[in-house]
Amino acid sequence: MRASCLPRAEREGVTYLPGRYFAVSRPQPNGLRISFAGMTPEEIRSGLEILGRIFQKELERARMRAPLVEETALV
Repeated sequence: MRASCLPRAEREGVTYLPGRYFAVSRPQPNGLRISFAGMTPEEIRSGLEILGRIFQKELERARMRAPLVEETALV
């Protein structure tokens, strides 16, 4: 996701780290790392809902600017 998503998430009390900090052999510019250790199930659900809303808005903005290009998902 775009770097602009992180400050928006932090304003809503959720944070993550860009995937590029965790790539060893293959850079993942569009990945992210989420830690939910020590969180209750409700806190995890709430945080994921917040991230989902932020990412959905970003995808809608991106679609308005340029067509979506499919990429292979790495799990």
